Amino acid sequence: MDIDKLLKSQPFEKGVTISGGISFGKAYILFKNDQIKYAKKISYEEIEGEIGRFYKALENAKKRVKEMKKNLNARVSLEILTIFDAQYAILSDPLFIGEIVDNIKAKNVNAEYSTKTVANNWKIKLQKLNDPYFKERTNDINELAIILIEELSLLGMKKLCLLEPAIIVAEFITLSELVSLEKDKILGFVTSHGGYTSHLAIVARALNIPALSMINNIHNDISHGDDIIIDGLRNILIVKPKKEVKEFYIKEKHNHEEKRMALNEYNKLPPVSNDGVSINFEANLEIIEELPLVEKYNASGIGLFRTEFLIDYTSNLPGEKKQTEYYSQILNYNKELPVTMRTFDIGGDKMIQQMEFYKEENPFLGWRAIRFQMDNINLLKTQLRAFFISNSSGNLKILFPMISQMNEIKRLKETINEVKQELENEGVKINAYKIGIMVEIPSAAIISDLFAKEVDFISIGTNDLTQYTLAVDRGNEKVQGLFNSMAPSVLRLIKIVNDNANMANIPVAVCGEMSGKPLEFIALLIVGIRQFSLVPWKIPIMKKIISTLNIKEIGKYWNEVKFLESHEEVREFLIEKFQDTFKLVKSFTDNYIL
Repeated sequence: MDIDKLLKSQPFEKGVTISGGISFGKAYILFKNDQIKYAKKISYEEIEGEIGRFYKALENAKKRVKEMKKNLNARVSLEILTIFDAQYAILSDPLFIGEIVDNIKAKNVNAEYSTKTVANNWKIKLQKLNDPYFKERTNDINELAIILIEELSLLGMKKLCLLEPAIIVAEFITLSELVSLEKDKILGFVTSHGGYTSHLAIVARALNIPALSMINNIHNDISHGDDIIIDGLRNILIVKPKKEVKEFYIKEKHNHEEKRMALNEYNKLPPVSNDGVSINFEANLEIIEELPLVEKYNASGIGLFRTEFLIDYTSNLPGEKKQTEYYSQILNYNKELPVTMRTFDIGGDKMIQQMEFYKEENPFLGWRAIRFQMDNINLLKTQLRAFFISNSSGNLKILFPMISQMNEIKRLKETINEVKQELENEGVKINAYKIGIMVEIPSAAIISDLFAKEVDFISIGTNDLTQYTLAVDRGNEKVQGLFNSMAPSVLRLIKIVNDNANMANIPVAVCGEMSGKPLEFIALLIVGIRQFSLVPWKIPIMKKIISTLNIKEIGKYWNEVKFLESHEEVREFLIEKFQDTFKLVKSFTDNYIL
Protein backbone atom coordinates (compact mmCIF):
# COMPACT_ATOMS: atom_id res chain seq x y z
CA MET A 1 0.00 0.00 0.00
CA ASP A 2 1.42 3.43 -1.02
CA ILE A 3 0.97 6.05 1.69
CA ASP A 4 1.53 8.89 -0.79
CA LYS A 5 -1.52 7.78 -2.77
CA LEU A 6 -3.58 7.40 0.38
CA LEU A 7 -2.68 10.89 1.55
CA LYS A 8 -3.93 12.53 -1.66
CA SER A 9 -7.48 12.27 -0.37
CA GLN A 10 -6.64 12.45 3.34
CA PRO A 11 -6.31 15.69 5.38
CA PHE A 12 -2.93 16.02 7.06
CA GLU A 13 -0.62 18.71 8.42
CA LYS A 14 3.13 19.03 7.84
CA GLY A 15 5.19 19.64 10.98
CA VAL A 16 8.56 18.97 12.59
CA THR A 17 9.34 15.80 14.53
CA ILE A 18 10.78 16.69 17.93
CA SER A 19 10.49 13.17 19.37
CA GLY A 20 10.36 10.24 16.97
CA GLY A 21 7.92 7.39 16.49
CA ILE A 22 4.41 6.56 15.29
CA SER A 23 1.35 7.02 17.48
CA PHE A 24 -2.38 7.12 16.98
CA GLY A 25 -5.24 7.92 19.33
CA LYS A 26 -7.85 10.47 20.40
CA ALA A 27 -6.96 14.16 20.58
CA TYR A 28 -7.06 15.80 24.00
CA ILE A 29 -7.27 19.55 23.40
CA LEU A 30 -5.47 21.59 26.02
CA PHE A 31 -6.74 25.17 26.13
CA LYS A 32 -4.90 28.04 27.76
CA ASN A 33 -6.03 30.27 30.61
CA ASP A 34 -9.22 31.56 28.97
CA GLN A 35 -10.60 32.62 32.35
CA ILE A 36 -7.72 34.89 33.31
CA LYS A 37 -8.51 38.64 33.13
CA TYR A 38 -5.46 40.85 32.88
CA ALA A 39 -6.06 44.61 32.75
CA LYS A 40 -7.38 46.33 35.84
CA LYS A 41 -6.60 49.77 37.22
CA ILE A 42 -6.08 50.07 40.99
CA SER A 43 -6.08 53.08 43.32
CA TYR A 44 -3.03 54.48 45.11
CA GLU A 45 -4.31 53.00 48.36
CA GLU A 46 -4.48 49.52 46.82
CA ILE A 47 -0.87 49.44 45.60
CA GLU A 48 0.68 48.09 48.80
CA GLY A 49 -1.89 45.31 49.06
CA GLU A 50 -1.43 44.44 45.38
CA ILE A 51 2.33 44.13 45.82
CA GLY A 52 1.77 41.91 48.85
CA ARG A 53 -0.58 39.76 46.77
CA PHE A 54 2.11 39.47 44.09
CA TYR A 55 4.78 38.35 46.58
CA LYS A 56 2.41 35.73 47.95
CA ALA A 57 1.82 34.41 44.42
CA LEU A 58 5.59 34.49 43.82
CA GLU A 59 6.23 32.25 46.83
CA ASN A 60 3.50 29.86 45.66
CA ALA A 61 5.03 29.81 42.17
CA LYS A 62 8.46 28.95 43.59
CA LYS A 63 6.95 26.10 45.61
CA ARG A 64 5.19 24.89 42.48
CA VAL A 65 8.41 24.81 40.43
CA LYS A 66 10.14 22.87 43.22
CA GLU A 67 7.25 20.42 43.35
CA MET A 68 7.33 19.91 39.58
CA LYS A 69 11.04 19.09 39.75
CA LYS A 70 10.41 16.67 42.61
CA ASN A 71 7.58 14.92 40.74
CA LEU A 72 9.74 14.44 37.63
CA ASN A 73 12.92 13.56 39.50
CA ALA A 74 12.71 9.77 39.15
CA ARG A 75 11.59 9.85 35.52
CA VAL A 76 14.25 11.90 33.71
CA SER A 77 17.96 12.72 33.84
CA LEU A 78 19.74 15.27 35.98
CA GLU A 79 20.42 17.34 32.86
CA ILE A 80 16.72 17.77 32.14
CA LEU A 81 15.98 18.65 35.76
CA THR A 82 18.24 21.71 35.43
CA ILE A 83 15.43 23.31 33.39
CA PHE A 84 13.56 23.75 36.66
CA ASP A 85 16.66 25.25 38.23
CA ALA A 86 16.72 27.83 35.46
CA GLN A 87 13.06 28.67 36.06
CA TYR A 88 13.57 28.95 39.82
CA ALA A 89 16.51 31.30 39.18
CA ILE A 90 14.27 33.60 37.12
CA LEU A 91 11.66 33.66 39.90
CA SER A 92 14.48 34.70 42.24
CA ASP A 93 15.92 37.33 39.90
CA PRO A 94 15.65 40.75 41.60
CA LEU A 95 15.62 42.53 38.22
CA PHE A 96 12.65 40.52 36.90
CA ILE A 97 10.70 40.70 40.17
CA GLY A 98 11.63 44.35 40.76
CA GLU A 99 10.40 45.37 37.33
CA ILE A 100 6.99 43.79 37.97
CA VAL A 101 6.70 45.55 41.35
CA ASP A 102 7.86 48.90 39.91
CA ASN A 103 5.31 48.53 37.11
CA ILE A 104 2.50 48.07 39.66
CA LYS A 105 3.60 51.25 41.45
CA ALA A 106 4.24 53.38 38.37
CA LYS A 107 1.13 52.49 36.37
CA ASN A 108 -1.38 51.68 39.12
CA VAL A 109 -2.18 48.31 37.54
CA ASN A 110 -2.98 44.93 39.00
CA ALA A 111 -0.22 42.33 39.43
CA GLU A 112 -1.58 40.08 36.65
CA TYR A 113 -1.32 42.84 34.05
CA SER A 114 2.11 43.94 35.31
CA THR A 115 3.40 40.35 35.14
CA LYS A 116 2.09 39.93 31.61
CA THR A 117 3.59 43.17 30.28
CA VAL A 118 6.98 42.74 31.98
CA ALA A 119 7.22 39.14 30.76
CA ASN A 120 6.44 40.26 27.20
CA ASN A 121 9.11 42.97 27.41
CA TRP A 122 11.70 40.47 28.63
CA LYS A 123 10.81 38.03 25.86
CA ILE A 124 11.33 40.77 23.25
CA LYS A 125 14.69 41.71 24.75
CA LEU A 126 15.87 38.10 24.83
CA GLN A 127 14.80 37.49 21.23
CA LYS A 128 16.81 40.53 20.09
CA LEU A 129 20.02 39.11 21.58
CA ASN A 130 20.22 36.71 18.60
CA ASP A 131 21.62 34.02 20.85
CA PRO A 132 20.07 30.50 20.95
CA TYR A 133 20.57 30.13 24.70
CA PHE A 134 18.85 33.40 25.60
CA LYS A 135 16.11 32.82 23.04
CA GLU A 136 15.39 29.52 24.73
CA ARG A 137 14.92 31.42 28.01
CA THR A 138 11.81 32.99 26.44
CA ASN A 139 10.13 29.62 26.99
CA ASP A 140 10.93 29.89 30.68
CA ILE A 141 9.61 33.45 30.87
CA ASN A 142 6.43 32.40 29.10
CA GLU A 143 5.81 29.43 31.40
CA LEU A 144 6.57 31.39 34.54
CA ALA A 145 4.25 34.24 33.55
CA ILE A 146 1.44 31.71 33.16
CA ILE A 147 2.19 30.17 36.58
CA LEU A 148 2.36 33.56 38.30
CA ILE A 149 -0.87 34.76 36.70
CA GLU A 150 -2.65 31.53 37.58
CA GLU A 151 -1.53 31.85 41.19
CA LEU A 152 -2.58 35.51 41.27
CA SER A 153 -5.97 34.70 39.82
CA LEU A 154 -6.50 31.83 42.28
CA LEU A 155 -6.69 29.53 39.32
CA GLY A 156 -3.74 27.31 40.27
CA MET A 157 -3.53 24.58 37.72
CA LYS A 158 -5.35 21.39 38.59
CA LYS A 159 -3.91 18.11 37.50
CA LEU A 160 -5.18 17.18 34.07
CA CYS A 161 -7.24 14.04 34.29
CA LEU A 162 -7.00 11.79 31.26
CA LEU A 163 -9.69 9.16 31.55
CA GLU A 164 -8.13 7.19 28.71
CA PRO A 165 -4.87 7.32 26.73
CA ALA A 166 -4.75 10.30 24.37
CA ILE A 167 -2.55 12.53 22.23
CA ILE A 168 -2.21 15.99 23.81
CA VAL A 169 -2.87 18.86 21.39
CA ALA A 170 -1.95 22.42 22.37
CA GLU A 171 -0.47 25.69 21.13
CA PHE A 172 2.39 24.90 23.47
CA ILE A 173 2.83 22.73 26.55
CA THR A 174 4.52 24.00 29.68
CA LEU A 175 6.68 21.84 31.90
CA SER A 176 4.15 22.18 34.69
CA GLU A 177 1.44 20.78 32.44
CA LEU A 178 3.72 17.99 31.27
CA VAL A 179 4.63 16.96 34.80
CA SER A 180 0.97 16.94 35.83
CA LEU A 181 0.10 14.27 33.27
CA GLU A 182 0.27 10.53 33.79
CA LYS A 183 2.89 9.09 31.44
CA ASP A 184 1.00 5.86 30.78
CA LYS A 185 -1.96 7.89 29.48
CA ILE A 186 0.08 10.01 27.04
CA LEU A 187 0.29 8.64 23.51
CA GLY A 188 1.96 11.71 22.05
CA PHE A 189 2.16 15.50 21.82
CA VAL A 190 1.18 17.88 19.02
CA THR A 191 1.98 21.58 19.37
CA SER A 192 2.13 24.78 17.32
CA HIS A 193 5.26 26.10 19.01
CA GLY A 194 8.51 24.67 20.33
CA GLY A 195 11.46 23.33 18.38
CA TYR A 196 13.81 20.38 18.79
CA THR A 197 15.59 22.04 21.72
CA SER A 198 12.42 23.12 23.53
CA HIS A 199 11.75 21.82 27.03
CA LEU A 200 8.85 19.71 25.81
CA ALA A 201 11.06 18.08 23.16
CA ILE A 202 13.83 17.28 25.64
CA VAL A 203 11.48 15.67 28.13
CA ALA A 204 9.40 13.90 25.45
CA ARG A 205 12.52 12.22 24.07
CA ALA A 206 13.64 11.28 27.58
CA LEU A 207 10.25 9.66 28.21
CA ASN A 208 10.12 8.12 24.70
CA ILE A 209 6.86 9.89 23.73
CA PRO A 210 6.29 10.72 20.01
CA ALA A 211 5.85 14.45 19.42
CA LEU A 212 5.30 16.84 16.52
CA SER A 213 5.68 20.60 16.58
CA MET A 214 5.17 23.57 14.25
CA ILE A 215 1.65 22.42 13.30
CA ASN A 216 -0.28 25.53 12.16
CA ASN A 217 -3.90 26.40 13.03
CA ILE A 218 -3.91 23.55 15.48
CA HIS A 219 -7.20 24.34 17.24
CA ASN A 220 -9.00 25.19 14.02
CA ASP A 221 -8.30 21.86 12.39
CA ILE A 222 -8.53 19.47 15.36
CA SER A 223 -11.39 18.99 17.79
CA HIS A 224 -11.43 17.29 21.16
CA GLY A 225 -11.81 13.52 20.65
CA ASP A 226 -10.77 13.47 16.98
CA ASP A 227 -8.79 10.45 15.82
CA ILE A 228 -5.29 11.61 14.88
CA ILE A 229 -2.01 9.97 13.88
CA ILE A 230 1.52 11.19 14.58
CA ASP A 231 3.89 10.05 11.86
CA GLY A 232 7.32 10.98 13.16
CA LEU A 233 9.00 9.25 10.22
CA ARG A 234 7.44 11.61 7.66
CA ASN A 235 6.92 14.67 9.89
CA ILE A 236 3.14 14.71 9.43
CA LEU A 237 -0.02 14.75 11.51
CA ILE A 238 -3.05 12.99 10.06
CA VAL A 239 -6.44 14.26 11.19
CA LYS A 240 -9.52 12.01 11.18
CA PRO A 241 -7.77 9.20 9.29
CA LYS A 242 -9.86 7.22 6.85
CA LYS A 243 -10.26 3.52 7.46
CA GLU A 244 -7.62 2.51 4.92
CA VAL A 245 -5.12 5.09 6.27
CA LYS A 246 -5.62 3.89 9.83
CA GLU A 247 -5.16 0.29 8.71
CA PHE A 248 -1.94 1.31 6.94
CA TYR A 249 -0.53 2.89 10.11
CA ILE A 250 -1.48 -0.03 12.31
CA LYS A 251 0.64 -2.18 10.01
CA GLU A 252 3.29 0.56 9.71
CA LYS A 253 3.74 0.77 13.47
CA HIS A 254 3.84 -3.01 13.78
CA ASN A 255 6.40 -3.26 10.94
CA HIS A 256 8.47 -0.46 12.42
CA GLU A 257 8.65 -2.26 15.76
CA GLU A 258 9.41 -5.59 14.06
CA LYS A 259 12.29 -4.03 12.12
CA ARG A 260 13.71 -2.56 15.29
CA MET A 261 13.46 -5.96 16.98
CA ALA A 262 15.10 -7.68 14.00
CA LEU A 263 18.07 -5.34 14.25
CA ASN A 264 18.69 -6.56 17.79
CA GLU A 265 20.33 -9.67 16.38
CA TYR A 266 23.23 -7.49 15.25
CA ASN A 267 23.89 -6.13 18.74
CA LYS A 268 26.02 -9.10 19.75
CA LEU A 269 27.63 -9.74 16.38
CA PRO A 270 31.14 -8.40 15.68
CA PRO A 271 31.17 -5.40 13.30
CA VAL A 272 32.85 -7.19 10.41
CA SER A 273 32.48 -6.52 6.69
CA ASN A 274 31.59 -9.04 4.02
CA ASP A 275 35.31 -9.50 3.32
CA GLY A 276 36.37 -9.86 6.95
CA VAL A 277 37.49 -6.31 7.85
CA SER A 278 36.68 -5.16 11.39
CA ILE A 279 35.15 -1.73 11.92
CA ASN A 280 35.18 -0.03 15.32
CA PHE A 281 31.91 1.42 16.65
CA GLU A 282 31.87 3.45 19.85
CA ALA A 283 28.99 5.31 21.50
CA ASN A 284 28.24 9.02 21.73
CA LEU A 285 26.63 9.73 25.10
CA GLU A 286 24.99 12.85 26.52
CA ILE A 287 24.06 11.86 30.08
CA ILE A 288 24.94 9.25 32.70
CA GLU A 289 21.57 7.52 32.32
CA GLU A 290 22.65 6.42 28.82
CA LEU A 291 25.55 4.30 30.10
CA PRO A 292 23.58 0.99 29.88
CA LEU A 293 23.22 1.62 26.12
CA VAL A 294 26.94 0.91 25.67
CA GLU A 295 26.38 -2.67 26.76
CA LYS A 296 22.96 -2.99 25.12
CA TYR A 297 24.34 -2.11 21.69
CA ASN A 298 27.71 -3.79 22.26
CA ALA A 299 29.74 -0.64 21.59
CA SER A 300 33.51 -1.04 21.83
CA GLY A 301 33.77 1.99 24.10
CA ILE A 302 32.54 5.53 24.62
CA GLY A 303 33.89 7.61 21.75
CA LEU A 304 32.43 10.88 23.00
CA PHE A 305 30.98 11.76 26.37
CA ARG A 306 29.76 15.34 26.41
CA THR A 307 30.52 16.61 29.91
CA GLU A 308 28.14 19.56 29.50
CA PHE A 309 25.45 17.40 31.13
CA LEU A 310 26.95 18.57 34.44
CA ILE A 311 26.42 22.25 33.77
CA ASP A 312 23.59 24.23 35.29
CA TYR A 313 23.55 27.17 32.89
CA THR A 314 22.08 29.49 35.52
CA SER A 315 25.09 29.20 37.83
CA ASN A 316 28.81 28.57 37.84
CA LEU A 317 30.55 25.47 36.55
CA PRO A 318 30.48 22.49 38.95
CA GLY A 319 33.33 22.09 41.42
CA GLU A 320 35.94 19.35 41.60
CA LYS A 321 34.01 17.20 44.07
CA LYS A 322 30.84 17.07 41.96
CA GLN A 323 32.76 16.46 38.74
CA THR A 324 34.85 13.69 40.31
CA GLU A 325 31.72 11.97 41.60
CA TYR A 326 30.14 11.80 38.15
CA TYR A 327 33.28 11.07 36.12
CA SER A 328 34.03 8.14 38.44
CA GLN A 329 30.64 6.63 37.63
CA ILE A 330 31.33 6.95 33.92
CA LEU A 331 34.92 5.70 33.89
CA ASN A 332 34.18 2.81 36.24
CA TYR A 333 30.97 1.66 34.56
CA ASN A 334 33.01 -0.75 32.44
CA LYS A 335 36.68 -0.52 33.32
CA GLU A 336 37.68 -2.58 30.28
CA LEU A 337 36.36 -0.07 27.75
CA PRO A 338 38.01 3.21 26.72
CA VAL A 339 36.08 6.36 27.64
CA THR A 340 36.62 9.60 25.73
CA MET A 341 35.68 12.55 27.93
CA ARG A 342 35.40 15.86 26.09
CA THR A 343 36.20 18.95 28.12
CA PHE A 344 33.38 21.45 28.52
CA ASP A 345 32.27 22.66 25.10
CA ILE A 346 30.59 25.85 26.23
CA GLY A 347 29.85 29.05 24.36
CA GLY A 348 28.09 29.33 21.01
CA ASP A 349 24.61 28.03 21.88
CA LYS A 350 25.64 26.79 25.35
CA MET A 351 26.12 29.76 27.66
CA ILE A 352 26.89 29.87 31.36
CA GLN A 353 26.65 32.60 33.93
CA GLN A 354 30.29 33.67 33.58
CA MET A 355 29.71 34.42 29.88
CA GLU A 356 26.45 36.34 30.12
CA PHE A 357 28.08 39.76 30.44
CA TYR A 358 29.95 39.21 27.18
CA LYS A 359 27.71 39.49 24.12
CA GLU A 360 29.02 38.38 20.74
CA GLU A 361 27.78 39.07 17.23
CA ASN A 362 28.96 35.64 16.06
CA PRO A 363 29.20 33.36 19.12
CA PHE A 364 30.03 30.25 17.08
CA LEU A 365 33.13 32.04 15.80
CA GLY A 366 33.98 33.57 19.13
CA TRP A 367 34.75 32.89 22.76
CA ARG A 368 33.80 29.27 23.11
CA ALA A 369 35.11 25.81 24.00
CA ILE A 370 38.89 25.68 24.39
CA ARG A 371 39.20 29.46 23.98
CA PHE A 372 37.01 30.08 26.99
CA GLN A 373 38.78 27.36 28.98
CA MET A 374 42.23 28.75 28.31
CA ASP A 375 41.10 32.21 29.42
CA ASN A 376 39.67 30.62 32.58
CA ILE A 377 42.52 28.24 33.26
CA ASN A 378 41.45 27.41 36.82
CA LEU A 379 38.11 26.07 35.54
CA LEU A 380 39.99 23.88 33.06
CA LYS A 381 42.39 22.71 35.76
CA THR A 382 39.46 21.75 37.99
CA GLN A 383 38.04 19.55 35.25
CA LEU A 384 41.41 17.98 34.48
CA ARG A 385 41.96 17.25 38.19
CA ALA A 386 38.56 15.56 38.34
CA PHE A 387 39.43 13.49 35.25
CA PHE A 388 42.70 12.20 36.71
CA ILE A 389 41.30 11.54 40.19
CA SER A 390 38.43 9.53 38.63
CA ASN A 391 40.73 7.56 36.31
CA SER A 392 41.32 4.60 38.64
CA SER A 393 41.39 2.05 35.80
CA GLY A 394 43.51 3.88 33.23
CA ASN A 395 40.78 3.95 30.55
CA LEU A 396 40.57 7.74 30.27
CA LYS A 397 40.91 9.59 26.97
CA ILE A 398 40.73 13.39 27.18
CA LEU A 399 39.33 15.19 24.15
CA PHE A 400 39.76 18.94 23.58
CA PRO A 401 37.16 20.70 21.37
CA MET A 402 37.55 23.51 18.82
CA ILE A 403 41.33 23.37 18.46
CA SER A 404 42.49 25.62 15.63
CA GLN A 405 46.19 26.34 16.25
CA MET A 406 49.29 24.44 17.33
CA ASN A 407 50.02 26.77 20.24
CA GLU A 408 46.71 25.73 21.82
CA ILE A 409 47.58 22.06 22.12
CA LYS A 410 51.07 22.91 23.39
CA ARG A 411 49.63 25.16 26.11
CA LEU A 412 47.12 22.46 27.01
CA LYS A 413 49.86 19.87 27.39
CA GLU A 414 51.73 22.26 29.68
CA THR A 415 48.57 22.69 31.76
CA ILE A 416 48.10 18.92 31.96
CA ASN A 417 51.65 18.54 33.26
CA GLU A 418 51.04 21.23 35.88
CA VAL A 419 47.86 19.48 37.06
CA LYS A 420 49.57 16.10 37.18
CA GLN A 421 52.42 17.54 39.26
CA GLU A 422 49.96 19.11 41.70
CA LEU A 423 48.09 15.82 42.12
CA GLU A 424 51.26 13.76 42.53
CA ASN A 425 52.39 16.19 45.24
CA GLU A 426 49.07 15.48 46.95
CA GLY A 427 49.66 11.74 46.74
CA VAL A 428 47.28 11.03 43.85
CA LYS A 429 48.39 8.29 41.47
CA ILE A 430 48.23 9.26 37.80
CA ASN A 431 47.09 6.24 35.79
CA ALA A 432 47.42 5.76 32.04
CA TYR A 433 45.53 8.22 29.86
CA LYS A 434 45.50 9.60 26.33
CA ILE A 435 44.87 13.05 24.91
CA GLY A 436 43.28 13.99 21.61
CA ILE A 437 41.77 16.87 19.71
CA MET A 438 38.54 17.38 17.86
CA VAL A 439 39.14 18.44 14.30
CA GLU A 440 36.10 20.59 13.54
CA ILE A 441 37.75 23.70 12.11
CA PRO A 442 39.31 23.70 8.61
CA SER A 443 42.59 25.16 9.91
CA ALA A 444 43.03 22.11 12.17
CA ALA A 445 42.29 19.75 9.30
CA ILE A 446 44.82 21.42 7.01
CA ILE A 447 47.68 21.14 9.55
CA SER A 448 46.52 17.83 11.02
CA ASP A 449 49.92 16.35 10.16
CA LEU A 450 51.43 18.68 12.77
CA PHE A 451 48.75 17.94 15.35
CA ALA A 452 49.21 14.21 14.81
CA LYS A 453 52.74 14.53 16.23
CA GLU A 454 51.42 16.06 19.47
CA VAL A 455 48.39 13.91 20.36
CA ASP A 456 47.44 10.27 20.86
CA PHE A 457 44.25 10.30 18.78
CA ILE A 458 42.04 12.53 16.62
CA SER A 459 38.25 12.78 16.52
CA ILE A 460 36.62 14.51 13.57
CA GLY A 461 33.51 16.49 14.48
CA THR A 462 31.76 16.56 11.11
CA ASN A 463 28.86 18.72 12.28
CA ASP A 464 31.01 21.76 12.98
CA LEU A 465 33.57 20.91 10.30
CA THR A 466 30.79 21.13 7.72
CA GLN A 467 29.44 24.34 9.26
CA TYR A 468 32.79 26.11 9.27
CA THR A 469 33.96 24.79 5.91
CA LEU A 470 30.81 25.86 4.07
CA ALA A 471 30.19 28.99 6.19
CA VAL A 472 26.68 27.72 6.89
CA ASP A 473 25.02 28.14 10.28
CA ARG A 474 23.45 24.70 10.74
CA GLY A 475 20.77 26.22 12.98
CA ASN A 476 19.67 28.79 10.40
CA GLU A 477 16.58 27.69 8.48
CA LYS A 478 17.33 30.12 5.63
CA VAL A 479 20.54 28.33 4.66
CA GLN A 480 19.73 24.76 5.72
CA GLY A 481 19.78 23.66 2.09
CA LEU A 482 23.45 24.57 1.85
CA PHE A 483 24.48 22.42 4.80
CA ASN A 484 25.63 19.03 3.56
CA SER A 485 28.49 16.97 4.94
CA MET A 486 29.01 15.22 1.59
CA ALA A 487 30.16 18.45 -0.02
CA PRO A 488 33.42 17.68 -1.87
CA SER A 489 35.31 20.27 0.21
CA VAL A 490 34.27 18.55 3.45
CA LEU A 491 35.14 15.08 2.19
CA ARG A 492 38.55 16.30 1.02
CA LEU A 493 39.31 17.73 4.47
CA ILE A 494 38.28 14.47 6.15
CA LYS A 495 40.54 12.60 3.72
CA ILE A 496 43.46 14.87 4.63
CA VAL A 497 42.94 14.27 8.36
CA ASN A 498 42.58 10.51 7.94
CA ASP A 499 45.72 10.22 5.81
CA ASN A 500 47.77 12.35 8.20
CA ALA A 501 46.63 10.33 11.23
CA ASN A 502 47.45 7.08 9.47
CA MET A 503 50.93 8.36 8.55
CA ALA A 504 51.51 9.22 12.22
CA ASN A 505 50.11 5.83 13.24
CA ILE A 506 47.46 7.28 15.57
CA PRO A 507 43.73 6.41 15.65
CA VAL A 508 41.26 8.70 13.91
CA ALA A 509 37.48 8.52 14.32
CA VAL A 510 34.43 10.42 13.14
CA CYS A 511 32.06 11.37 15.95
CA GLY A 512 29.63 13.63 14.07
CA GLU A 513 26.19 12.96 12.59
CA MET A 514 27.73 11.49 9.42
CA SER A 515 28.53 8.28 11.32
CA GLY A 516 24.84 7.49 11.75
CA LYS A 517 23.56 8.21 8.23
CA PRO A 518 23.91 5.29 5.79
CA LEU A 519 24.86 7.29 2.70
CA GLU A 520 27.33 9.51 4.52
CA PHE A 521 28.68 6.52 6.44
CA ILE A 522 29.65 4.85 3.15
CA ALA A 523 31.24 8.09 1.96
CA LEU A 524 33.38 8.04 5.11
CA LEU A 525 34.41 4.45 4.43
CA ILE A 526 35.51 5.49 0.92
CA VAL A 527 37.57 8.32 2.42
CA GLY A 528 39.28 5.73 4.64
CA ILE A 529 37.62 6.11 8.06
CA ARG A 530 37.41 2.83 9.99
CA GLN A 531 36.45 4.06 13.46
CA PHE A 532 33.13 5.69 14.27
CA SER A 533 31.37 7.11 17.31
CA LEU A 534 27.61 7.52 17.04
CA VAL A 535 24.35 7.44 18.96
CA PRO A 536 24.14 3.87 20.32
CA TRP A 537 20.84 2.77 18.79
CA LYS A 538 22.24 3.30 15.28
CA ILE A 539 25.12 0.87 15.79
CA PRO A 540 23.18 -2.26 14.71
CA ILE A 541 22.03 -0.46 11.55
CA MET A 542 25.62 0.35 10.64
CA LYS A 543 26.69 -3.22 11.42
CA LYS A 544 24.08 -4.48 8.99
CA ILE A 545 25.37 -2.13 6.31
CA ILE A 546 28.97 -3.20 6.96
CA SER A 547 28.03 -6.85 6.51
CA THR A 548 27.05 -6.11 2.88
CA LEU A 549 30.27 -4.33 1.89
CA ASN A 550 33.75 -5.36 0.77
CA ILE A 551 35.85 -2.83 2.65
CA LYS A 552 39.14 -3.83 1.00
CA GLU A 553 37.70 -2.70 -2.33
CA ILE A 554 35.77 0.36 -1.26
CA GLY A 555 38.72 2.76 -1.17
CA LYS A 556 39.12 2.62 -4.93
CA TYR A 557 36.01 4.76 -5.35
CA TRP A 558 37.86 7.77 -3.94
CA ASN A 559 39.59 8.19 -7.28
CA GLU A 560 36.18 8.99 -8.75
CA VAL A 561 34.54 10.74 -5.80
CA LYS A 562 37.37 13.29 -5.40
CA PHE A 563 36.61 14.75 -8.84
CA LEU A 564 32.86 15.23 -8.24
CA GLU A 565 31.77 18.86 -8.02
CA SER A 566 28.78 18.88 -5.62
CA HIS A 567 27.14 16.92 -2.82
CA GLU A 568 24.31 16.09 -5.25
CA GLU A 569 26.83 14.37 -7.55
CA VAL A 570 28.35 12.50 -4.61
CA ARG A 571 24.89 11.35 -3.51
CA GLU A 572 23.92 10.12 -7.00
CA PHE A 573 27.26 8.34 -7.41
CA LEU A 574 26.91 6.46 -4.11
CA ILE A 575 23.29 5.47 -4.69
CA GLU A 576 24.23 4.07 -8.09
CA LYS A 577 27.30 2.17 -6.88
CA PHE A 578 25.70 0.82 -3.70
CA GLN A 579 22.07 0.41 -4.76
CA ASP A 580 21.84 -3.15 -3.43
CA THR A 581 22.99 -2.00 -0.01
CA PHE A 582 20.44 0.82 0.09
CA LYS A 583 17.61 -1.46 -0.97
CA LEU A 584 18.54 -3.62 1.98
CA VAL A 585 18.70 -0.57 4.27
CA LYS A 586 15.14 0.37 3.31
CA SER A 587 14.00 -3.15 4.04
CA PHE A 588 15.19 -3.23 7.65
CA THR A 589 14.73 0.32 8.94
CA ASP A 590 12.43 3.28 8.46
CA ASN A 591 15.12 5.61 9.77
CA TYR A 592 17.39 5.57 6.73
CA ILE A 593 18.58 8.85 5.27
CA LEU A 594 19.64 9.02 1.64
